[in-house]
Amino acid sequence: MNNFTLLFLLFSLINILIITPLEGKNQQLSENILRNRRDLLPVDLNNEEDLNTIEKRRTRGRKQKKSKKTKKSRKPKRQNKKRLINIQQQISNLQSDISALQSQVAALVTTTTPSGR
Repeated sequence: MNNFTLLFLLFSLINILIITPLEGKNQQLSENILRNRRDLLPVDLNNEEDLNTIEKRRTRGRKQKKSKKTKKSRKPKRQNKKRLINIQQQISNLQSDISALQSQVAALVTTTTPSGR
């Protein structure tokens, strides 16, 4: 039982020494916060200079976003352009092959049937 009372007294002593000063500091901090909130003044902007600076920052951000978007949008456009060029090349090759076949067929028709059959 004696150990229990000593432990209790030690615990209460530590409690008094540590927690009480912290409560005082917390109270001072809360008073400072309240005082600062009362003393806050609205910020006055120097209209031309500050608004100009704000506008520059906004446009800079837009340009950076725009450049990222254009880089992303350019890639599919380039791919589509390459595909279109390939398709056009294939079409021109097919047209040349068809014209060559037509000339061969025309030559065959005139030479194969001299009797008109």
